[in-house]
Amino acid sequence: MVESDTPKPRLPDNWGEQEKTVPGDMSQRTGVAFKLHQDIIDLLTSTGVVIISSSFRAKTDESIHAKYGRREYRRIVDIYGARFILADADIDLAAITIANYYSSSEITEFPYIIDYRDPKNKQQWTSPSYKALHIYFPFGEEEFYHIGEAQLLTPEWMKTANRTRRYFERRQLRAKPPQP
Repeated sequence: MVESDTPKPRLPDNWGEQEKTVPGDMSQRTGVAFKLHQDIIDLLTSTGVVIISSSFRAKTDESIHAKYGRREYRRIVDIYGARFILADADIDLAAITIANYYSSSEITEFPYIIDYRDPKNKQQWTSPSYKALHIYFPFGEEEFYHIGEAQLLTPEWMKTANRTRRYFERRQLRAKPPQP
């Protein structure tokens, strides 16, 4: 086997490095999110998961800077996101499939899953009734990996999210960063 001279992508160490990977043009950023979305659709349907509905998004500059302004982040893990509405019976299989597909023996901190069905994973800006699985993972083949987020919800969980979202978003905006 011949080794390639092309260096392997790596995770950005900090926001300064990550910011260089985010296309400044929103249409390019949306294109990255669209491709990620399509790749996950292909992955999930190949395992028999039935997708009821799905959507994708890329954060705007304003949204990125607002999020970074609320708290210090080493890196932002949800610039590119895809949401999948699935039957309850498919949620765990979909989460494992996505996590396994995007795992790498070289990157141990990703992928990771936050299971919002478990009350101990709720945060102050998360509704106590919110349920979903969020999977965060590296993807791409540039110098630095992008970090994607896949949200998995059932139709009922999505109704709850829609019903409680505005209140808890306002609450998040008012949240102050923890003091040292």
